[in-house]
Amino acid sequence: MNIYTPTNVLADDIKKVKGQYSVFLAGPCPRGKDEDDWRDLFFFLVGVGLGRCKNINFFTPTNREYDKLGENAYDIQVNWEREAMKNCDVLLFWVARDDKHPAFTTNVEFGYWLDHSPEKIVYGRPGGAPQTRYLDWLYKTHCKEVYGGDDHFIYKSLDEMIDDLDDWGNRLKGE
Repeated sequence: MNIYTPTNVLADDIKKVKGQYSVFLAGPCPRGKDEDDWRDLFFFLVGVGLGRCKNINFFTPTNREYDKLGENAYDIQVNWEREAMKNCDVLLFWVARDDKHPAFTTNVEFGYWLDHSPEKIVYGRPGGAPQTRYLDWLYKTHCKEVYGGDDHFIYKSLDEMIDDLDDWGNRLKGE
């Protein structure tokens, strides 16, 4: 398993990672260096799984080094995110929305990618996440069209998502 961020792989280098199964971890990001990030729990759960997802490269937009990107930080960050999302095999949307992390950008990204590459999207949210009813409806509606049935469901836990990602990664590697 490799983890890529805007500070350890440049947007221009993302394509070099292509060819390996890759997942972009979309969802609300912390705004400050010391704020919690749901991705920390995600990677903890992957680690606890003792080898789960070992065949997967993860791209995370969380950038605790954002200040080091300089005066063009915003453009560097959003270009990196767009390039990573475009080149990843799966866009995992975990909408852990709360008062501190309203997920405004996540809403836009979710709608954009659901319209452009719905087959790449995996969606989930914690059970009590506020203001997710429309995202649920949109995902169910779109995926019914894409997958031809109701078997694509909304994940309610990161652990379930990780198990399925691990299965997909292993199948692609032929294990």
